[in-house]
Amino acid sequence: MGTIERIYDIIRAYANYTEEEVEANPQSIELLLSDIRQQVQNANDATVRVKADEIMVRRQLEECDAELDKIDAQAREALKTDDESKARDLLAKKLSLQDKRAGLEKAYAEAQARTAEMKAKYEKISADAWQVEEYAKQVRERDIEANRKLGGW
Repeated sequence: MGTIERIYDIIRAYANYTEEEVEANPQSIELLLSDIRQQVQNANDATVRVKADEIMVRRQLEECDAELDKIDAQAREALKTDDESKARDLLAKKLSLQDKRAGLEKAYAEAQARTAEMKAKYEKISADAWQVEEYAKQVRERDIEANRKLGGW
């Protein structure tokens, strides 16, 4: 989360800098916008990594569920064949896997929350970057208009 927050702070700082300084130096607009675009890309990359982590945990959870189903079926089969020792061992393994599953469920819920938070922050950063780009576009248009008027003297 710290990465996204730092990126957000940097973009807000660029936005403030742009509003204060760009009018005095229009040539720096493209450099600032390039930096902002890079920060938005970094935020997107961070969001993708968090989503990938969520998917990985979900797959682990699904694999654990499949293993639990397999062990349960094996335990039932062992009971049908009157192999209580094997059934007891399988049930002990099942209990262990259920503990693992509980941990995976918690990790998955946390990963989903991180993904949702990162996505919301990324969307906010993107919106802020778009506003800065729009402001820079207005500044460029004013600069062009001012140059046109000065050229007419």
